[in-house]
Amino acid sequence: TVVCNGVQNVVYSTQPGMTGYVLTISSGGVIDAGQGSASVLVSWSEAGSGTDRWIEVNYIDPNECTADAPTRIFVTVNPVPDIVITPATQTICSGSAAQIHFESTVPGTIGNTTFSWTLNAAAQVSPNTLTGQNDINQVFINSSAIPQQVTYSITANASGCTAQTIGSLVTVNPVNQLSLSLPNQTICSGSPSQEVTISSSVTGAEISWVALCAPGISSPCPAPSNDNPIPSLDFSNDFSSPQDVVYQISSVYNGCPGNSLTHTISVNPVADVIPSINQQTLCSGSSTDAILLTSGITGATVTYTWSVNCDPGISVCPPSGGPAGTVPGA
Repeated sequence: TVVCNGVQNVVYSTQPGMTGYVLTISSGGVIDAGQGSASVLVSWSEAGSGTDRWIEVNYIDPNECTADAPTRIFVTVNPVPDIVITPATQTICSGSAAQIHFESTVPGTIGNTTFSWTLNAAAQVSPNTLTGQNDINQVFINSSAIPQQVTYSITANASGCTAQTIGSLVTVNPVNQLSLSLPNQTICSGSPSQEVTISSSVTGAEISWVALCAPGISSPCPAPSNDNPIPSLDFSNDFSSPQDVVYQISSVYNGCPGNSLTHTISVNPVADVIPSINQQTLCSGSSTDAILLTSGITGATVTYTWSVNCDPGISVCPPSGGPAGTVPGA
């Protein structure tokens, strides 16, 4: 016969109606009840096979005869596996995989044990119900803004002997999502930027940012900070082309990095005006020469406006104008 180690109340019966029943059991077994009768209850507490485990009986028949040797049956007592979980508990980030290894350390079950498991989790976790066998490598998504727990229930079977179910816990942390109160900005050199509020989907997420300033930004580049909002600052551009200040914003929650964002402030230079003629002298009734307007600004569109102030003796004062780059003759 075959039983599992630790089993109790196994019934062994022999020929009824006899007298003087004598039952003997090997090591690893105990007769719990029925000694001296045709039926006994036995518990097995040590694994063994072959001729290691047995129970035998002798009795007196109605003819007052007793067998020369008792009748013996051999019993295979299979070991019950244990369940060693590595790691027993773990914490992962949403979108990452929980990896769990199972093994049994009981002799006779090592390498031939099948582990079966089920998982249950809140509805915000995907997957939130699942069954499987043996080692686990499962990606979880936590769509909520708080940590969620996944509970595994694991059992093991070796040669028909099943271990007691035990549990394992996986905590799935959310991944923070950042958003900004403003799109990218464009300002003039020497003007203040607008402050930018950083919002998080997960309460308690740690926010940080660094600023990268182009070479033409002459005002001090902001030092790395955890400030929220990003403050309003005056930026000066000493170059002749637009220069950028780029904020790189990131966050982390319980060791899980969130999404990263950038916010760019383009700082336009203040345009200069270079006229082709600085001054003209002419006779009354003559026309002025056209004046070509240029600028040292590159990488940006420059428009021009001009106004004309005439002394009282000038009878016809030219009109103001723009945005073309030529003041026409008059």
